[in-house]
Amino acid sequence: MVTGELENGRLLDKVLEQLPAAVVIAEAPSGRVLLANRQVSEILGFPWTPASEIGAYSDEVVAWHADGRRVEPDEWPLARSLTAGEVVHNEEIQVRRGDGTRAWISLNSAPVRDDEGTIVAAVVTFLDITARKAAERRAIEETRRTALTLESIAEGFFLLDENWRIQYVNREAERLLERKRDDLLESEIWNEYPELVATKFLSEFNRARDEQVVAVFDAVWPATKRRLAVRAWPSVDGLGLAVYFQEAAA
Repeated sequence: MVTGELENGRLLDKVLEQLPAAVVIAEAPSGRVLLANRQVSEILGFPWTPASEIGAYSDEVVAWHADGRRVEPDEWPLARSLTAGEVVHNEEIQVRRGDGTRAWISLNSAPVRDDEGTIVAAVVTFLDITARKAAERRAIEETRRTALTLESIAEGFFLLDENWRIQYVNREAERLLERKRDDLLESEIWNEYPELVATKFLSEFNRARDEQVVAVFDAVWPATKRRLAVRAWPSVDGLGLAVYFQEAAA
């Protein structure tokens, strides 16, 4: 029996060391850390000393909530699981690493209960998501720059997804189509403008998407009676369309 327990303990140690996530297990109610794998120190960027109680959880690790507030010892997911039985999913916190830089981590925690339902321990796992957060920031910035560009051009522009839903409408498109963008976004263009089905817009939009070519044509937009010079480009994913247009020359 003892041999089996020892073997199970060694197996657990091996599993924890192979996991890509940092793992910390603490006892209740004190919060004393019983076990932590090497990924904890790797992610934090310094040799982390396991805390002896919940009140010491912020002694070595300086951290901030997503809103910029400092994380207090009893606010860590592990502490909340120990004291309140809370199950925490994908909570994002910023920590100061050993070299002074900041890293984003995503934490999950849960209490461990005995047969009577009493909390006897809790476990937290976390991953370094700094690269993902940086990519998200870059994508937001790129979206912002793209929006600023599309709002400044002299042409009308709208973006259609693979289901012909309108995903973006710029200011000039609002003027030329005589519609507010909020009324058009997420609507299917053929439902919003059923009269387009009998025009060149249907055939040319289909040709642009099906043949992955730029369709250049003039046609009257039935709702406004404006003749438009149109360029319909296949979107980057090849499923939707980016449509540029302006009033056609007389």
